[in-house]
Amino acid sequence: MGFLIETKENFTLLKIEDKRATLAIAHDFKKFIVELILGGSTKLLIDLSEVEFLDSTFLGGLVLAHKKAAELKGAVCYTGLQKTVKTTFEITMLDKTLTIFDNVQQGTDYFLNL
Repeated sequence: MGFLIETKENFTLLKIEDKRATLAIAHDFKKFIVELILGGSTKLLIDLSEVEFLDSTFLGGLVLAHKKAAELKGAVCYTGLQKTVKTTFEITMLDKTLTIFDNVQQGTDYFLNL
């Protein structure tokens, strides 16, 4: 699994660098994201702009991140959804429950004003 982590002023930016976010990386992602959040990164902006396809197991990891951060009074937001990924969010109706931004700057502005 490829990802890039940047610590910003009051949030963490996590960029997923894999083009396919599937079962092959979902387990490692879930473990990593829980450790990251429990380690204090409770405000996360997850950049999915490189992801062309994601399956339900990886989507479960994104939902897990949202729930785990909320338990700790944090927030996880998502950005950079390509068309196929956005469609998956819409089909599963996660676009109605998760906070999604068009680009990193919008997510940054959100966290700076939180």
